[in-house]
Amino acid sequence: MDSFLSHSTGINLSIVTINSQKVILAANESFKNQYKAREGDVLPDSKLSETAEVAFMHREAISGLVIPETGIGELAYYLICSEFSNDQGSELRQTVILFNITKLYRHWETKLEEGTLETIGEMAAGVADIILNPLAVINGTLQMIEQKMNELILLCPVTAHSIMNSLSLAKHEADRINNHIQRFLQLGKPIEMLLTPELLSSVLRQIMPEIQQETLQRSFYFDCELPNRDVEVLIHLPYLKEVFQEIIRNSFEAMTEGGKLKISVEIKNDEVVFKIMDFGQGIPKDIKKQARRPFFTTKESSIGLGLSFCDVIVNKMGGRMDIRNFDQGTEVDITLPTIR
Repeated sequence: MDSFLSHSTGINLSIVTINSQKVILAANESFKNQYKAREGDVLPDSKLSETAEVAFMHREAISGLVIPETGIGELAYYLICSEFSNDQGSELRQTVILFNITKLYRHWETKLEEGTLETIGEMAAGVADIILNPLAVINGTLQMIEQKMNELILLCPVTAHSIMNSLSLAKHEADRINNHIQRFLQLGKPIEMLLTPELLSSVLRQIMPEIQQETLQRSFYFDCELPNRDVEVLIHLPYLKEVFQEIIRNSFEAMTEGGKLKISVEIKNDEVVFKIMDFGQGIPKDIKKQARRPFFTTKESSIGLGLSFCDVIVNKMGGRMDIRNFDQGTEVDITLPTIR
């Protein structure tokens, strides 16, 4: 093992020998570069450190364990195995080999997500007819009742207004059900989206006033930074507005009264970047990765299709959506290509 350790410098293979105090006794160059540690240093806090500590505690070597390593920069996945040695009464040592399997892990993770979306599509096809047809009947009936009430409102205004308020609430809830079902369908099948060229300034005029108005109504501070030049983007405006509404709704829910929402728009090379920042509680690391998965939610009143819907829509427009935490909240970036 020592000979293997001294000659191993491969990028995807890191090797380290530590004692029970997790002091590094030997390491190849790949490990040193990756963990920014050398012989004589204590193994940095990481998933590897936690795993090695458990192995020492139980005196059991590690074999074929996959760990997500987040303590050393970008998230990566490693297949690790180890062996113990205690030659001629020397202190107990553990030699650990880490195989970088991030690309392989991402490949199968993508395959699983594709399989999930395919399953959602099959479910949606069956569920949609069961729900949408009765829902259409309900909406039609509500509209007919509303027309009749308009005719009777002069005869009994108090009762009529009370019934009209109830009808309005029923229609609102029916629309909510329909919206959830439509998103459910869009996740599981190709979305028919007619993209049209729009000037960025025109897009902002149709989106920003509504955001500003709602922000003020909720007693939040609003800050906006816009570019001083114009470009064209190829988008489906109604869908893009839905994406903004969903993200900003999440921002409002993350902040207490008096919070701040900031939107900045930047033109970089052949792309437009919409940055939506809230100064709320942020997204915990263990939740951030799952936030865009269908049906994942931490809210009691949600079914978890919001961010996954946004992700699909932005991708269909040829863009991408990135979510990141910063010191005081969360930033969602929507990047869309410009028309050359």
